[in-house]
Amino acid sequence: MKIAKTLAVVTSGIILVGCSSLNHNVTINKFDYIGKNKLYSNINIVDGKYYLSNINNIKGDYLLNDLSPTFDIDELTCGKWSYNTPDEKEGIPCDYKESHFRELKTIKSDTIGKNLAYAVLSFGTAIPGAALTGVNYKYSYFNEEKYRQGVTEALNNAGIDRKILFDEYDKWVSGLNKFDDLRKEYLEKYGRLQNNIILKPNIIDKSGFFDNSFDPTTFVSLQQNELPETDIKKIDIPANMAINYFREQDSYFKEYQNKLSDLISYLNLIHNKENLKGRYAFTINAPQTIKSSNTKQEIVYDILINSADFGTVFPVYNMSDKNIVMDFNGNSINLDNKTKEFIQVYSISVYVGKDIKLISLDQPIELPPQAKLARPLSVVRQLDYFMKEEMTFDKITAEKARKSNINFGFAVKYRIVEQNLDKSLYKTTNINVYELLKRKI
Repeated sequence: MKIAKTLAVVTSGIILVGCSSLNHNVTINKFDYIGKNKLYSNINIVDGKYYLSNINNIKGDYLLNDLSPTFDIDELTCGKWSYNTPDEKEGIPCDYKESHFRELKTIKSDTIGKNLAYAVLSFGTAIPGAALTGVNYKYSYFNEEKYRQGVTEALNNAGIDRKILFDEYDKWVSGLNKFDDLRKEYLEKYGRLQNNIILKPNIIDKSGFFDNSFDPTTFVSLQQNELPETDIKKIDIPANMAINYFREQDSYFKEYQNKLSDLISYLNLIHNKENLKGRYAFTINAPQTIKSSNTKQEIVYDILINSADFGTVFPVYNMSDKNIVMDFNGNSINLDNKTKEFIQVYSISVYVGKDIKLISLDQPIELPPQAKLARPLSVVRQLDYFMKEEMTFDKITAEKARKSNINFGFAVKYRIVEQNLDKSLYKTTNINVYELLKRKI
């Protein structure tokens, strides 16, 4: 049975080839070819009547120049059949799309391929008894007569004379070059108009801290409008309007020219009103658009540096007595023993305004005679934690800073070991905020 099945399948392959032999290329008598440039359309069928859909210059089922189909018009067999056992059906789909003028013809037969009973396969082996049982084969073919009647009716229903259509369309295509030439002309003119604009920035430092670390004028740019290419090159119009559409190119040209004239009549000054760069907040007061001019013109606009952000800033500070010197560089503390005896530092406190915070020490700091700390004591993290709000200066101006003072200082508790004597070093100072911040610039 397995061998029989295999033979049947192979025979089926032969029959498929045999069916393909019924398929053949078809040529039709085309209408006269008209025009230099191609137009396409499809056919719609409404209430048994034929109509052209929109006409375009990209693709469609029918090339209007000679009305030839762009789809496959080959004839082919289709339908289902079985070999040896009727319930094993195979087949080829039948194409009978009405707008493609395809029709189906049924070929009835009880058994097809009896004369293949002793068919010789391509490799030379005969298969006795092989037969194909037919189940109403169908034959799909292109009805040329109906096609010629249909496309003629569709043209008539659209009121189209193909010669007039392509005369007007070929003129239309030839005239498209003037649209490209016009755009090129306006692009060159737009460039000349832009060169007539001279931007004059007026930088006003209201913050009092601006250090010219960047150029705020780079945040302003003069930009042209985009001059689009004409959109009429792509055709997609109702068939009955096509001829009049092609005849109206001059009016479309005028519309396009007016559109380009409007676009080059002004330029755009691209900028954000509110800006932030580095530590500086600034405002740009400038127009959004500038009217084009055939003569040189200066456009003055203001850039206002409004304020500066400094973040958290601690002052450089030092104090001393006859025994010890304390230096603070804004980040860390250094201690210097001026005596010939050992000194132990037990605590360090920082004063900011009315707040006093104790700096945490893991253990007392021992200073040998006439020696400094081997490594400065980093305290900035603790100060940030304790004093961040009081010592943060954002959105500030020099005017405001000059009017502001901060009471700042330290207290150090220490012991001169040999004398078993506790001592303290304490000092606070009113520090002007402007003097504090200007060293950061």
